Amino acid sequence: MTAATSRRLRTTAWVYFAGFAAVVFVSHVSAFNDADGRLFGLFKIDPRDDVVHIASAVAGAVVAISHRWVRPYLWAVAALYGIDAMVGMLTAQGLLDLTVFTQAWGAPDFSVRNFAVNLPHFVITGGALAMLLTDRPDR
Repeated sequence: MTAATSRRLRTTAWVYFAGFAAVVFVSHVSAFNDADGRLFGLFKIDPRDDVVHIASAVAGAVVAISHRWVRPYLWAVAALYGIDAMVGMLTAQGLLDLTVFTQAWGAPDFSVRNFAVNLPHFVITGGALAMLLTDRPDR
């Protein structure tokens, strides 16, 4: 283990790997989708979303195994998923799935439902930032 990459951050990368992989798995289990194909009745996970989640999971596993690039991975996850959540709140579209560039924007929506739709990405962002900002590389 290098001084720059703590065991705690590598564990966080493994947690993100498991979480992103679980999203892909769960989104394809019909019991978790409503009649309109929305996961937990909130949002549709389409093939573009699957690609983003799979890429995020693979990257998490790679950096955790290699002990390299864990910090940049977590900063990238925090930035990209955080921006995606804000874009979702402001436009009702997504950045990571590129719909902000391909579909008409909605009005800013700060409703409880839209917050719930974007909550997973806010949690992903907050978790990564919390780990990065409280980590002490010498441990």
